[in-house]
Amino acid sequence: MPRHGRCKRKRNWPVNLKHILLLVLLIAGLIGCGKTAEDQENVLVQTGSETLTREEVEIIAGAPYDSLTNEERWSVINRWIGSAVLLQEGRRRGLDDDPMILSRLNEIKAELYLSKLLYEMEDTSPSDSAVRAYYDEHISEFTQTSDSYLLELYRADDCSSLASFIAEFKPEQESGTGAAVLEQSWLARTDQMNGFLQTLLVGLNPGDWTEVQSDPDGCRALRVVSTYLAGETLDLKGAREEIEMQLMTDSNHRQRDELMSELRRRFPVKVLVEE
Repeated sequence: MPRHGRCKRKRNWPVNLKHILLLVLLIAGLIGCGKTAEDQENVLVQTGSETLTREEVEIIAGAPYDSLTNEERWSVINRWIGSAVLLQEGRRRGLDDDPMILSRLNEIKAELYLSKLLYEMEDTSPSDSAVRAYYDEHISEFTQTSDSYLLELYRADDCSSLASFIAEFKPEQESGTGAAVLEQSWLARTDQMNGFLQTLLVGLNPGDWTEVQSDPDGCRALRVVSTYLAGETLDLKGAREEIEMQLMTDSNHRQRDELMSELRRRFPVKVLVEE
């Protein structure tokens, strides 16, 4: 089943920075060389002098190898192959010493360092009182311009388990309990839906489920939590996800500003040119 809309946040590195990490690790020689005999036994791919192991896939993906879907593994492997062959050609032509490349590599490493430092800071989720205060202050912004559905996407390893989970489902139960897990929760607006999702939701009311859909990595079904007509204002339940994302974004910006201020104090800046 295609996944649409905003999903619940997972504390992880941005995908584009994972791609950058792959390049930096390869350029720095931290992936693909200097492997032990044990490492060689875990080699998945070899191109030229470069090899990729299970452990290195985990570093790039930021997740245990066995937790990755086949599609996710091959996405990492194919990106690595493309980067590995290009970097070997660059080394063959002596581009490692190119001043422009060295300068750009430092910029990329700084981006990675910033992402890592922010990632390691305390992850403070917005409190219920902060979410409520934001909602009360911005309630006029939550008037819907089109019909909307608050949806939950559940997944199980097999369709019979998911069907049993749906039959016994109680709204008050905690997500992740039972045979299925809550993968995503989001507000879907009809003017932003694709035709497949619109077809699934035809005639459904709050509390209803879509038919179970089979995917290569399991089975999924959507539950309609609430519906909102065009012109109606979202209640706090419908607006919570958007509010939490906004508050988290604001918090991230504050953390970044505080970090940069601290670093400027730690490493004093002396400007030697006039504006």
